[in-house]
Amino acid sequence: MSFPIPANETRRLAAVRELDILDTAPDIAYDEIGELAAQICQCPVAYISFMDDDRLWLKAKYGLPPDLNQCPREIAFCATTICGAVMVVAPDLREDSRFNQTPFVTGEPHFQFYCGLSLVTEAGYALGTLCVLDFEPRQLTFEQAESLRRLSRQVVTQLELRRKLIEFDQTIKELDQARTEAAADRARTEE
Repeated sequence: MSFPIPANETRRLAAVRELDILDTAPDIAYDEIGELAAQICQCPVAYISFMDDDRLWLKAKYGLPPDLNQCPREIAFCATTICGAVMVVAPDLREDSRFNQTPFVTGEPHFQFYCGLSLVTEAGYALGTLCVLDFEPRQLTFEQAESLRRLSRQVVTQLELRRKLIEFDQTIKELDQARTEAAADRARTEE
């Protein structure tokens, strides 16, 4: 089974790696956004994921088994979602040709509804997704869809803060290194 690939895949993957978020510990900020998405959309499952070369990795999850932290990219609904900037909605996954052969639809846990939004940075890279799922076919109301869009922007804001903290940390390390080198130069000059 193959999967769709965004046009800017090489740079998108670099942007995911620059965030250094893959395989990190759970974070209450992301967990709460995922839980809020599930509550607003009245869905039993929600997650925030990031997509690397070959897998979908879950940063936050609500309603999924504790040991489920990733899945192969080729069977992830989100492989389709990250290819665009619009909300992907499948009211009945069994009738949607993009997803009806996915193992999560044809087998356990038999998902029947999916809605996902790309987490797109200011630079235009879809790093991952915010998604809600259900075991029954359904539709989201306009208000639920709008709330999900707002929550996805909150996730992107968290990611931008993370990126800025990484840059700040790097700047501090560079300044410390420059101070150390300047002190060594002064010591040599004084000798």
